[in-house]
Amino acid sequence: MRILFLHVDYLEYEVKEKAVKGLPDLPKEARHGRAEEALVCFISAEKRDEANPIGAAKAAAASIEDVPTPTSAPPSLRRIGLRNSSPPSRKTSVPAGMT
Repeated sequence: MRILFLHVDYLEYEVKEKAVKGLPDLPKEARHGRAEEALVCFISAEKRDEANPIGAAKAAAASIEDVPTPTSAPPSLRRIGLRNSSPPSRKTSVPAGMT
């Protein structure tokens, strides 16, 4: 698994279409937003991760949590949100089966 970390001044997003069939629709207010002083993580799974996807996901989550948070960030943004195909969150959320 490869991860590219970017500390950005802000991140804006807008949902254009559903990426995963079978998931519930997002409420209108969750389809766009902005996060200030954000950590953006681009994650790419590799062939070798298929042997142990839960282990690879846990290792990625641990790597993300180890990234130092800028002390200038507001306290509410000092936690890293882990989400799967969802808008950014200030709360940590780990998909079922990974805890």
